[in-house]
Amino acid sequence: MVPGVGAATQAEEKRARERSARERERAADERELAGQLSSRVLCEQPEYVLPTGRVRVDLYKGMTAGERAAVRHGQAQQRAEAEARRARDRACAYDWALKEASEARAATLLERARARAARADAEAMRDLNAAKAKHDRARWNHLEREVYTNPPTEDFFLQFGTTSR
Repeated sequence: MVPGVGAATQAEEKRARERSARERERAADERELAGQLSSRVLCEQPEYVLPTGRVRVDLYKGMTAGERAAVRHGQAQQRAEAEARRARDRACAYDWALKEASEARAATLLERARARAARADAEAMRDLNAAKAKHDRARWNHLEREVYTNPPTEDFFLQFGTTSR
């Protein structure tokens, strides 16, 4: 036996066995796939739908085109409602911002009016105090110059200490 020739035939036989094993495995995979594709579970044949028309949940594999369209329609309605709600919220927020701005302006105007009134009251009080001070000075001057012009005499001082009390 030639050492190189026997090894070559053995290698060819081994490749042939591996090739036939791969072909058998591929054929088995194809049969299994075809069996699964045509099985009653994946095809949802009518016996998986209950007599009441309800689909058995444990065998459910997807929605029909009508059901998907109904879901899409419902989602579109929900999107429209959400957009309308957001628009209402934006309008409400805008109205609220306008109201806050107008109230802030009114509060500023009121604060300014109160400050003006306080300044006017303070000015009136100053004027009143100044007039009172002027009147008091005039009265004091009158008393000092005209009423209290008599100097005390000796008789005035003699009246003190005359009683026994």
